[in-house]
Amino acid sequence: MNDEDQTLAEKIQDKLADLGCIVKEKLDNISVKFKYWKINPIVVFSLVFAAVFVLVIVAAAGGKNEVSEFTAPCESGYEDKVYTMKEGKLTVTMRVSDIRRYDSKTGKSYSSTVYSDEFDSIMVIADFIFTNSGKEDIVIDNSRGSGLYMGYAHDSNPAYDENSKNDHMAGAELYLSAEEKPESGYSVMIGGKSSVEQRFCFIYWADVVNKINSLYICSDYDDKNDDNIYAVWGIGVPWVSFRFKNETFFPALVKGEETEPVAQESVSSQTASDTPPEMSVRYPWVTVSADSLALASYNSQYSDLYSLSLKVSAQKGASAVWVTESGYSVSSYNSARVGGLAEISCEGEVDGVELRFKVTEEAKKNTLGTFVEVSDEFKGIRRLNVFMYDDEINMLLPIETYFDESTSEVIARVDSCGSFCLMDMEIWFDSLGISPEDSAKQ
Repeated sequence: MNDEDQTLAEKIQDKLADLGCIVKEKLDNISVKFKYWKINPIVVFSLVFAAVFVLVIVAAAGGKNEVSEFTAPCESGYEDKVYTMKEGKLTVTMRVSDIRRYDSKTGKSYSSTVYSDEFDSIMVIADFIFTNSGKEDIVIDNSRGSGLYMGYAHDSNPAYDENSKNDHMAGAELYLSAEEKPESGYSVMIGGKSSVEQRFCFIYWADVVNKINSLYICSDYDDKNDDNIYAVWGIGVPWVSFRFKNETFFPALVKGEETEPVAQESVSSQTASDTPPEMSVRYPWVTVSADSLALASYNSQYSDLYSLSLKVSAQKGASAVWVTESGYSVSSYNSARVGGLAEISCEGEVDGVELRFKVTEEAKKNTLGTFVEVSDEFKGIRRLNVFMYDDEINMLLPIETYFDESTSEVIARVDSCGSFCLMDMEIWFDSLGISPEDSAKQ
């Protein structure tokens, strides 16, 4: 539980007191050895204590509001609405990505921080990164009152009293960005030593949003206990509880009149050529980092060209996939290929795989440079395209490719596993006899 009543200085002071006692005890135990050295134990203690002081200040100052990297886009102005909370083995990084007025009759919503009535339905879109530092899996689902809840609580440990009747909790629902609608059922598994990113939405009355100050992860509701202190909220008993200040990452809602815009972009809207489209998936997207056991061996062979990472939507999470050099690598070799042919193998049900090739500075450089003279679409990483090997026709075929030039990543999203590679389109077109002028007419 985050203790808002204790200041940063007080936390540092407490830590220093504890560490100081430990250091002094250790020095007392070895003080006899200092008699034979020309070193004053008090000086040593002071130096160690000073070093600990610096480390504690750095840790205390940098921990609470640490910002993790989100891959999902957010609405303009919400980039910094991020908060990081930690309890036990679980670290939760949350970003409010949009506030939307919601019509429960039509199921439609649009971005707005204006409401006309205190009972207007407001949808808060929030992205989460759950990081599990332990070895055991952590599962968050919404069965029998368990799951993820956020809202207003007058007390961090509320009793069943008159004040708590004014509290308001909303349960999380999955938010499908492509359809711009919520989906009630979810189960998020965070494997040991791994992270999961997931987008949720919470629906409130308008007058509640400016009060939101609590986040809870609950176990099953204890319906046998009539004195359950959380019964007024209708949720289970929280095993993880976070408190925060609303203004930290919630934009203020104001009362007024506003009509729905004629053409409102969704949360996921970005330049079509730069961002993979949203996919409707049953399982949450899980990141498989470039240095994970599944990818480290493959990436070590091509570290001078790129590092490959994945995002997968799979029943077994990150453990569902592993990557090796494809058996078709030699037979499918092409001079336009950059690096190897990565075979992504899957176990169990898989709804989607996102490939991210982070290209090195050296590999960004154009090899031929003739096509970039007629089109910027061949400049740097944009000359690269993801290809998939079709073993039925024994050919490499191009698939839809996207680019994030800010991170030097070439991206593709598919609905199944297989063998994939990067191809240099300048070299490929040149090998097919297509001239730069011909490519410009395509």
